[in-house]
Amino acid sequence: MKSLAVLLVVLVMGSVSAHAESVFRNAVPSNSHDTSSFYPVEARRALIEGDVYVEFTIGADGRVSQPDIRTSSNYPELDQAALDAVQTWTYLPATRDGVPVAVRKWAEIRFRLAESDSLFGNGDLNAFDCHGHPNQSPAVRKDACERLLATSGLSDEDRNRAICFHGGALAGLGRYDDGLAELNSVLAKVPDDAMFIQTRAAIFYMKGDYMRAKADFDRARGLAPDRLLLEQDSAVTDMRLGNYVQAITKLDVVLARLPLDARARFTRGMAHYKLHHYDLAMVDANWLIQHVFGNQIGIYLRGLIERATGDAKQGDADVSAATAADPNVAENSLQLAETP
Repeated sequence: MKSLAVLLVVLVMGSVSAHAESVFRNAVPSNSHDTSSFYPVEARRALIEGDVYVEFTIGADGRVSQPDIRTSSNYPELDQAALDAVQTWTYLPATRDGVPVAVRKWAEIRFRLAESDSLFGNGDLNAFDCHGHPNQSPAVRKDACERLLATSGLSDEDRNRAICFHGGALAGLGRYDDGLAELNSVLAKVPDDAMFIQTRAAIFYMKGDYMRAKADFDRARGLAPDRLLLEQDSAVTDMRLGNYVQAITKLDVVLARLPLDARARFTRGMAHYKLHHYDLAMVDANWLIQHVFGNQIGIYLRGLIERATGDAKQGDADVSAATAADPNVAENSLQLAETP
């Protein structure tokens, strides 16, 4: 099953050591992760923008600690603001076999002038729900966007954003053509907005139009070359088109800067598997087994590799073990690799 990720929501992927029999559940945000109030006033006055990738620990109590800059914005004031912001976040903690555990995560913090001055950066409830956040349904996003669009006084920028997110929500409900129509309407007015192009690309992807999805993802990459999520999106689309070498090249770039990124790790492992690079695929499978999601996705990938290399008995055992621990492991692994 393919799904549309909530776009431009802080996306975090984590790591946790686990035994094969453990059942792991990831941490879930329990408060707003809006960072607009941390945007330094001096930086805004100087028209300074930037993206910061922060790595941090979510404790068994759900609190954030030990934040570190993984990729700098090249502006010390923005880097410090990102560190300050993530330390205000709280989570429902990750659990292993129902017991809260600490995990290491990363997040992308974006400081953008237009976003900080809009409803989408200032805590408006309808804007927050329209933009989307983890575990929120497309139906809730759709309704929130419609309430927002029914209000008066929206700036042109906020109205375009609301239409974009509404189109994404429609696509999440399976209304791909309606979603594309809305994205085309905002792109007719703002043709070079990377976020709008990325959202349209994701809808093309969900619809199965991978060539158009790749064209849009690559165009968005050109407009926002520092956004690693776009590098991943393009790589995943390459996977669908059978461009495995190109996908690996892009994922190597992502993992050089974000080594905790499980989605990139699994996708790269699958690309190596498709190319019969089984030793390299096993490296990524073993990393997943050690670090991510109670390791069922890693065990599943390892089982596929073992089958391909002639160890059918062990491969069947690993696939069976992963499926017994998580009956949806095949579907979950597909979503991890394929959710733009």
